[in-house]
Amino acid sequence: MKNDEGLILSREEINTLINAIIYLKLTCQETGSLLYAGSPLINSALDKFLVMYGYKSDWEKVFENLPEVNKKVVFNKILASEKESGALLDEKIKDLIINYCLHPYKI
Repeated sequence: MKNDEGLILSREEINTLINAIIYLKLTCQETGSLLYAGSPLINSALDKFLVMYGYKSDWEKVFENLPEVNKKVVFNKILASEKESGALLDEKIKDLIINYCLHPYKI
């Protein structure tokens, strides 16, 4: 069954989704969250959410400066994942994961 109606989300729903993604990326310490925290598809959805309803400039201010604690969460998650798997990641791969996980911050 095809639904031809457009999907409409409220500002509150968009903000909730943005905050959920930010939690997943920068606060959640579970190593399994790396799969989603570093996902280009999640980053693409986040970028689209940020421009919806005219909040882009407000959110850009939020992402101007990366708090050190958020950066540490990502690094610690990667280290814990390496420890769990018993294999070290290639430095280029690790840098890519870090960049994807810290998106939309500019590092």
